[in-house]
Amino acid sequence: MKTLLIARKNLLEMWHEPLIPLLQLLLPLGMLIISWASYSAPLLPTYTIALENKAPAAALILKELAAMTYPDGRPVFKLEQAASAAAALDEVQKHTAHASLNFSQDNQGHLTLNIFGDGAYMPFINASSLLESRLTGMLDKNKGLPEIVLFQTRSLYPGLMKTQFDPLAPGMLIFMILMLGPQAAIYLGREARRGTLQRLRLAPLSAGQILAGFTLAQSAGGILLSVLLLGCMYLLGIHNNGSWLLSILTCLILTFSSIGMGLACACFTRNDFDAYNVTSVFAMLQVFMSGAFFNMPALPLFDLLGHRINLFDFLPASHAMLILRQIFVANAPFSDIAQRLGLMSALCVLYFAAGVWVFRQLKLR
Repeated sequence: MKTLLIARKNLLEMWHEPLIPLLQLLLPLGMLIISWASYSAPLLPTYTIALENKAPAAALILKELAAMTYPDGRPVFKLEQAASAAAALDEVQKHTAHASLNFSQDNQGHLTLNIFGDGAYMPFINASSLLESRLTGMLDKNKGLPEIVLFQTRSLYPGLMKTQFDPLAPGMLIFMILMLGPQAAIYLGREARRGTLQRLRLAPLSAGQILAGFTLAQSAGGILLSVLLLGCMYLLGIHNNGSWLLSILTCLILTFSSIGMGLACACFTRNDFDAYNVTSVFAMLQVFMSGAFFNMPALPLFDLLGHRINLFDFLPASHAMLILRQIFVANAPFSDIAQRLGLMSALCVLYFAAGVWVFRQLKLR
């Protein structure tokens, strides 16, 4: 009952001062929509290639290039004949063509190839890499050279990422949910600045009851944010090959972890301004160390029951990132993610208990 009273008090404060809760909801949604609009292009685009000449011996190679498709049936290359070499150069410079091809024949009748484009233009870098990987074997065959290596590719996942935002979606979820920590820290820091914690210390309230009340109140907004983010992703057509319910469950556990760590960080500060700044630093460190935007090294520490324990495995966000990737990309069932969900939950409880101890030592004495 005492915990519920603390939660009710915090919820009433949020209701009478709705700016922070509204920003807590609207800012992540706005960032999600802006990011989706910026990266909504197909992940595997069709590259426009300008042909500088019509080498008769290259007809078969060009036919094979034009017939290449992605697994979903879209063409890899769109070949367009340029009026001249100068026209092909102009198309490449204006980026109306991603690259230009120039075939020629040596004295022995063997084909040689030049690929031209803007070296600072990422679509050209991707297109030229694809062209080289496809054309090398074809040109060797044209020269009569034997095939030394045969590559066969097979997808490990039943689903395919279709837009440039699809691989970024799990990381965006991690980032937005971890920012709940600084928001939660504001309210605990405000209680310290106003002297409310001093009055609560005189009441028969334990550190666990106080922090549990704050966590319950802040979790209401966190649960709403998680549902809104995943609902917005669904409406925007972001491709989740797995279960939306498992995605929501993962986000909810990460929400409790983020809020708990935010309150623990706030215990080391004296006011809401310091609480927000200090917690933001730890939240951003978690974002990057979790692998949300950059692949981090494993940094193994020891083996436990046949499992390798890495340095960043002590962060709930690292497990959440791997779980969401498994769900979004590989359609992972509950049995495949149950172990990591259990580890996330255990870490949440552990960090909450540590926060209660720190709060008792620094704020209730």
